[in-house]
Amino acid sequence: MGMPKFLEDYVTVDTLISKMNTEYPNCRLVAEMVDNGDDWVIFKSSFYENKEDTEPKATGYARQTKADHNSWFEMASTKANGRCLRVVFSESTTAEEMIGIAPSKDAAPKISIEKELEKAGIEYEDVSVSQTHIINNIKSFAMDVANENKANAANWYAQALGELDIPEAKLTIDNMKSVKNKLQDIATNLQVGGA
Repeated sequence: MGMPKFLEDYVTVDTLISKMNTEYPNCRLVAEMVDNGDDWVIFKSSFYENKEDTEPKATGYARQTKADHNSWFEMASTKANGRCLRVVFSESTTAEEMIGIAPSKDAAPKISIEKELEKAGIEYEDVSVSQTHIINNIKSFAMDVANENKANAANWYAQALGELDIPEAKLTIDNMKSVKNKLQDIATNLQVGGA
């Protein structure tokens, strides 16, 4: 099975190893397991410019779990090698590092949780976009920036809405970030100003 299309723009670890062998014919790349558990492993990879060098020119680490990849043990070693060689060749993220992070365009679409719940006869409501959830989320954020001071949190919440000219009844997922940014600005300005 080939590399999924969305990964074609990323350099592969095999490509970096080929480049290493061409540009550093006397080098060595050493991958070693540094820690592990029942369902996880950490590998360290070290690049030595010359076989007789005692100090590596670059190192890279990778942690992989059983849930991350079918060949999770081998993938940890591969990723560690890639991260190490990225440093040597000033490369960006490798294709192997992106597996499981970026969605595959070739992957079968996942059945949504809503459809699974519907099949089971369970009503579903996405509360993350409900106004009550949004208001509570912003108020919780106000408490965080006010260091749990209820009076300051309430005042800053009201001030942020006032300065943005947003009535509480008009809070939405679309303007939530603006309100949080305004709350952060108010808290920062008061702390800098000493009020």
